[in-house]
Formats: sequence, structure tokens, C-alpha cells
Amino acid sequence: MQAGILHAAENKDWKTAFSYFYEAFEGFDSCDLKKKAVQNLRYMIMCKIMNNNEEEVSNLLTAKLAIKYKGPEIEAMKDICKASADRDVHKLEAAFVKYQPQLSDDTVIQEHFESLKSNLLEKNLKRLIEPYSRVEISKIAKLIDLDELEIERKLSQMILDKKLIGILSQEDRALQIFEPSESDKVYEDSLEMIGALEDVVASLYKKLKN
Repeated sequence: MQAGILHAAENKDWKTAFSYFYEAFEGFDSCDLKKKAVQNLRYMIMCKIMNNNEEEVSNLLTAKLAIKYKGPEIEAMKDICKASADRDVHKLEAAFVKYQPQLSDDTVIQEHFESLKSNLLEKNLKRLIEPYSRVEISKIAKLIDLDELEIERKLSQMILDKKLIGILSQEDRALQIFEPSESDKVYEDSLEMIGALEDVVASLYKKLKN
């Protein structure tokens, strides 16, 4: 279990972490240590969610070993899984409020909550901006029902991380989205402009020296 926690926290290696949690789950189940077994089963679900494999959670919970472990702790993770699959930040927050007693005392799940929320926000934003080539930040904020500044910060981070190809226009507070070929053209045009400016600067410098 500790090995799984370390792999999840330090390397974000969810597949390896899952295998460790599964091994721990089998061990605790064989010793009839229900509380520890449930804890590791929750971590296994968390790994599936964080690795974008939400569709595998249903099979996981209907497996022979896991099917007998029912209760609010597992229901909480199922709600979180559903929110992640739906790419809905509000559902995620609602699940944490609803199951706060079951989740608040688990530092491992709490640690990854912000990361999960950030991932969900990215998924939600990508879904909302799919139909657009240009869209105002205020419109995105209204569609997702979140603060404009939070949306702007997240979009900026996504662009910097190259998870989104586009630019934010401060003039009209809009997101301009490029197709990969368009972004290449913008890059080429930018290089050409920089080259032209360098020629102008060199020419002016030469004139000043003379």
C-alpha cells in the first residue's frame, strides 16, 4: 500500500500504483481486514479515475473480490468516477460535499483532489470550446458557470503546457483556437516577421554608425 501511495504521489504512475494497491487489497481481504481492504479498493478506483479509465471502474467493482465491499466509502468513489466521466467539475465538488465524512479523513485522496479537479476542468473546457475557432472568455465562463478570471488562468496554463493550441486576446478577452496547420503558419509568419525586424534594426544601426 505504501509503495502504491509513493508511486501515485511522486511519479503519477497510476498503473504501477494500481498494481500495488491491488496486491495490498488481496492481502487485506485474505486476512479479513475489511477497513484496510476498502481503503485500498478506493485507491484502486482513484488510480483508474486519474488515468482516465473511468469505464473500467464498473468491472472492477463487480469482480469477485470487490463485490462484497459496499458502503458509503465506495459510493463516494463511484460518484467521483461519474463526475470525472461526465467531465463535470460541479458534480465532483458536489460529491465531495455529499461524502465529506468519508473523504475528509483520507489524506491520499485529498492530496489528489485538486489535481483531479484541474484535470476535469481541462476536459470540460476542451468539450465546451470544441465547436469554436474563436470564443469570448465571458461566454466560456457562463457555459461552465465559473469565474472568468479562473477560466482565463486555466486557459493560459493550458496554452503554456501545449494542451491547447491558441492565443488569448486581451483586447477583446477572447480565445483564438488554431488547427495544428494554422499554428504552424502563425509560427512561420512570426519567424519571418522577426527576421524582417532584425534586418531593419541592422540597417538602422549601420546608418547610425556612418
